[in-house]
Amino acid sequence: MDSDFELSDDERSIDNNKSTYKTLFYNKYHDGANNTDNFYPCFMHRYSACPVFFSGFLSDACKTAFSSQDIKDRRPVLIYIHHDKSMLNNIFCKTILCTEKMVDYLLENYIVWPWDITLESDRNRLSTIWENTFSSPLFNDFSVEKCPMLIGITRRSTEIKSWLPTSEYQFTSLLKGNTLTRTQQKWDIETLLSELITFKDECDNIEQIWYFNTDLDDDFSHFSDGCESKVDRTEFFYECLQQRFRRCPTLVTDFLSNICESTVSSKIGKEYRPVLIYLHNDKSEFNKTICPITIIDSLLENFIVYPWDNTSELNQEITEITWKQIFSVSFNVSFPDKQYPMVIGIMKRFEEKNNVFRLPKYQFKSLLNGDTLTRTQTKLSREGFLEELILFQQECIVNEQALACDFVTKTGLSWDVIQKISQYLSLNDAINSFSIHILPVLSKSQIGVHISNFSDTFIRMICQKLNPQQIVSLEFTSTYPESMTTLKSLYTFENVKTLTFVNPQCSSEISTFTERFPSWICVRFWYDNEVNADTFEKMFNQLPSSVKRLEIRIARPFHIQCYSIDLNITIKYFLFDLSRFSLSLMNNDSQHPNSHFLMRIIQFIQKMRNIRYVCFITNKNNIGQVLYIDQWMNLARECLQLTTVTMKISGSMSSDQTLTQQLLDLQKALHNIRQTIKFRIIFL
Repeated sequence: MDSDFELSDDERSIDNNKSTYKTLFYNKYHDGANNTDNFYPCFMHRYSACPVFFSGFLSDACKTAFSSQDIKDRRPVLIYIHHDKSMLNNIFCKTILCTEKMVDYLLENYIVWPWDITLESDRNRLSTIWENTFSSPLFNDFSVEKCPMLIGITRRSTEIKSWLPTSEYQFTSLLKGNTLTRTQQKWDIETLLSELITFKDECDNIEQIWYFNTDLDDDFSHFSDGCESKVDRTEFFYECLQQRFRRCPTLVTDFLSNICESTVSSKIGKEYRPVLIYLHNDKSEFNKTICPITIIDSLLENFIVYPWDNTSELNQEITEITWKQIFSVSFNVSFPDKQYPMVIGIMKRFEEKNNVFRLPKYQFKSLLNGDTLTRTQTKLSREGFLEELILFQQECIVNEQALACDFVTKTGLSWDVIQKISQYLSLNDAINSFSIHILPVLSKSQIGVHISNFSDTFIRMICQKLNPQQIVSLEFTSTYPESMTTLKSLYTFENVKTLTFVNPQCSSEISTFTERFPSWICVRFWYDNEVNADTFEKMFNQLPSSVKRLEIRIARPFHIQCYSIDLNITIKYFLFDLSRFSLSLMNNDSQHPNSHFLMRIIQFIQKMRNIRYVCFITNKNNIGQVLYIDQWMNLARECLQLTTVTMKISGSMSSDQTLTQQLLDLQKALHNIRQTIKFRIIFL
């Protein structure tokens, strides 16, 4: 047998002479405290090392474990039950319990309370202690084979009656004999540590609940009676809160208007703290079980908290007057009692005067009503309330950044005009025009944005500053496969409706774009160079059925082979912009130099069988080359869903009677084929 597992001389004497057995853990006293006092020196004598055992009553161990004001210092109690006749006890102590790794972990995370049950008298005493502590009987099975035992103790989270109920605990068996109770694994140091870590996490979760449900005194005399007799009501209310609640954050007792004004000059950064209003009504049933101001750590670091008691009618009248002065709206004092407590956040906003935003004003946002979180309409929990506080603080910081930019003063433009200009610029151009500080403005207004020439770094930065749902349009350059690789590693852009491809040279992966852009409905092909017909044809053939609108802009000849184009039944709108291209450069036919060009375009449009709207954008120099009536009549005959043909022409044609007559003839010809077809001319 391995020497580590051999019985000591004392243990051999126990087995050899059971009738005269006397436990090594001397039973000199008849109370729990002194029993544990003797356990530690006896244990050290035998094993030379051991965990730090709690010396005292089990009830004292529990109070020590869970009474700290700092939640980080709370920890579960671990009961170690020892039986001197168990061979497993000796093995467990030498190889597990007394190792340096286990001793260090227990010291940091548990309070360990030991008990020796070798003698029947000690088992009986433990049973009495157990019933007094847990209001339930001890295990009946205390056979030698079941030892050693480890039992974890936490507070009983399911029986919280008010802020701080009487000390009630629950126990969980973690180890019996050579088996972990909950997993039924054989123990070794790693499996036992894993189980102890899991149990510690469970204890921490329970303590979070207790921390949130702080104790109230039994005396719920109304704050309002005292407040009405005080000049400084907020200061008196704060004193009342401190007396009632064991944990209460530092609250400000100045006038609310002064508090709001103090945030105007605050710098944006870690030191900036938004204002929270805590409205109390002592008649609310939720005051006995809920007190959001006990989220101390988050409040102290991130907010200025202003308290007000709204129990009395006089205080409600003061609330009405103050609310009207600060927010220019009335406060509804007829809220039922169950709507309290309330937590309301305050943010600044611009006040418009003569269409120019100048002076800071305030707006409010409800975060909590009674036991319900306002935004999600879910029941209040500590984690849910903290999440709401974090979201509100982030919203305030974005708001402050937008106000700090002061674009109005710098540009001389009104706030509305700046936002409208931003709508017509790409995000890249908006940043170049107004600086990076335009992002908080766009984030606050939730304006849809168009992004062009993006990189991995740029997209990541934008998605941190803006809601990805604001991105409605993306532009890909000729290297779009690399851009697509960037996007694949980031987000699904659910609101992107338009994708623009500038001088595309590669047709790969177009069919997979719907995975990343589920709302994609419009595709644009913009060419500054010669059109790569093969690439265009392949990309067109891969377009998903979600795409309803196709736009093409050219600056060079557009030669495509329609026989290689597949039929498309989903595109309804086609725009063709040749305003930057001179058709006089083409010479495909000696009699009608550009009739072949128009014929190819018309044939291409005919591939879109359900086309409804066709729009050509051209200049006055090209218009005569796209008015071949026969080609347009062919289109009307083939595309039975066609309802509108629009010609947008840059430049004046008032002096050209010939072109004017051609347009009228085309309008008449289309009308003769189908009276429902509208032909429109728009001069740009």
